[in-house]
Amino acid sequence: MVIGIIALLISILLPALSKARESAKTVVCLSNLRSIMQAATNYSSDYHGYMLPCGIVRGDWWCNLLVDNGFLTAPDGKNKGPQSGSVFACPSGNFDTFPPDLTNNILVPASRTDDRNSMSTEHASYAGGPTIHLWYGCNANEGTATQSGHPVRRVAAAKDKYQPMSVIKKSAEMVMFFDGLVYHLDTNPNRLSARHGGKTMTNLAFFDGHAATFRTEDLPGGIAGKPATCFSITELKKMRPGGPMWLLEQQY
Repeated sequence: MVIGIIALLISILLPALSKARESAKTVVCLSNLRSIMQAATNYSSDYHGYMLPCGIVRGDWWCNLLVDNGFLTAPDGKNKGPQSGSVFACPSGNFDTFPPDLTNNILVPASRTDDRNSMSTEHASYAGGPTIHLWYGCNANEGTATQSGHPVRRVAAAKDKYQPMSVIKKSAEMVMFFDGLVYHLDTNPNRLSARHGGKTMTNLAFFDGHAATFRTEDLPGGIAGKPATCFSITELKKMRPGGPMWLLEQQY
């Protein structure tokens, strides 16, 4: 009798405890994103109003730039596996490391609930800083125009220019960081990850510094993340108004 009552109580309490645990992970992830966004803002202040690039010509990625320049700290992941205590680690992520070739169609995530887009990517520092395991993506591409495309740029060649922060007209609505893999959502939209709320929710950070949780199905491409054109201005204009902005053209 007593054992039966205990078993019943456990069956009632376990779902509530699991839900509370997942909610706590979502809150930690939001805190991580806010810290990263604040560091990116500080980077811009120190670099004469220019935006943190997704990556630079010599090879460092945005996470390395923030750590190597002293805006954030991170444990060294070189030869030690993923670092769960890092601000760059989503607590709801998959603590494996994604294969390095993100362009191989065999390796890209099949959907936004695929465990592969909840893995970390490993980024070595060219300035002697720590190797960083990264669970977050940046709203970026490799374009060079300042008034079109995704707001953040990869400075891929010496002739490329850094993007000024002044191009962001609606900072509370424009996404900078998200749960997912590195960048280039217009190439592989499944790099945005549904990690929270039983793989139904995604956390986003905005240029004004706040972070919030959204239903993945309401984001461009939905849960499936397809087609690849879902982040084009044509497709974004078809969506209901009031959602997060992804492209600079949405501001005008």
